[in-house]
Amino acid sequence: MNYPSDPPMYQSLFPGKAEDKPYANEIVNGTRSDSDDLNKSYLNEVITGDNSSPTHTVEDAVESAGLGRFQLKLFVLCGAISAADAMEMLLLSVLGPALRCYWLLSSGQVAALTTVVFAGFLFGAPLWGFIADRFGRWPTLLIVLSMITYFGIITSCAPTYIWVIILRFLVGFAIGGGNSSFTLFSEFLTVKHRAKVLLAFIYSGLLGVIEVALAYV
Repeated sequence: MNYPSDPPMYQSLFPGKAEDKPYANEIVNGTRSDSDDLNKSYLNEVITGDNSSPTHTVEDAVESAGLGRFQLKLFVLCGAISAADAMEMLLLSVLGPALRCYWLLSSGQVAALTTVVFAGFLFGAPLWGFIADRFGRWPTLLIVLSMITYFGIITSCAPTYIWVIILRFLVGFAIGGGNSSFTLFSEFLTVKHRAKVLLAFIYSGLLGVIEVALAYV
């Protein structure tokens, strides 16, 4: 069988744009064309029709991905932070009367237990917001959840009133970074499911009621 001496020239896929294109390994202006580069170039022409690279927004990617396992994992993480926030707030209604009896605290000292939590929240919220914008909301929320859990458990082992005040301040400081969980979760939801899923997410804070129920067991 006789083969042509020269390989066939590339013909444009688009009518009215017929032109000669370089083929693989052809030297053009002192540069050898690579087959992979040509394939990518031709594929872009087929996709766009105007020789330009396709672009997509983050919203397009989220809509294309839909609702799946990743959103479920994110719901568990962000819901745990919301529940932890609620638990730490409801804990104040149980912790104050108990410590008043054990350590014979005054009304001012009991009120300080609540005040330091919100003071920590006041200082923590802007700092955690800056950290989340700089390093990402996901790692920030993992750190925040770890801090809330750690300092919350250590509070139960506090030997004196001063230590309780310090630890409750640190808990409030960590809670200040939990607000970005709502924003993070909403960013990965499609428009179709966003309203319903966020409504369910808000109810995750009701898990904090379990702590109050355990206090009376």
